[in-house]
Amino acid sequence: MTQRSVEIETADGTCPAALSIPDGAGPWPAIVMFPDAGGMRDTMREMGGRLSALGYVVLVPDVYYRNGPYDPIDMRTAFSTKESAEKVMAMIGGYTVDKAARDAGAFADFLDTLPEKQAGGIGTTGTATHLAEHSRHQNALRAIEHRLNTMPRRSLHWSTSHDVYTAAVAMTG
Repeated sequence: MTQRSVEIETADGTCPAALSIPDGAGPWPAIVMFPDAGGMRDTMREMGGRLSALGYVVLVPDVYYRNGPYDPIDMRTAFSTKESAEKVMAMIGGYTVDKAARDAGAFADFLDTLPEKQAGGIGTTGTATHLAEHSRHQNALRAIEHRLNTMPRRSLHWSTSHDVYTAAVAMTG
């Protein structure tokens, strides 16, 4: 698996992302993996790489790019103080359904330009340590479901050594 940093032009600016490509001959199906409440960090990149090693082109976008640079959030301590909890909740609350829908369209457009991507639909997945965040992604994806979530349903589970949650990965069709 090869992973590289990419930048995706969206309606609201430039979104950094991690792009993982499986080893071997492609093309492969593509997945947008939305990060959890903690946003982009090494754990999310590693999870994208693990999924990619199973035979998928995986894009993990930094959905908080509109906020400017931020320090990685350790989900083990993100809610341990009022200050850190307020910071995370503000980030989550700022990622509205409208923003997520605009982003998802840009992510699909980006993936469609890759020669490594198999022709056809794009799956989605994500971790959800906060139900409202997951609901935002799902509502946004419904808005462009003709472009995303067109892959057969599959389910995979693993846990990471860096964060204390288990991620469920599902491509819905």
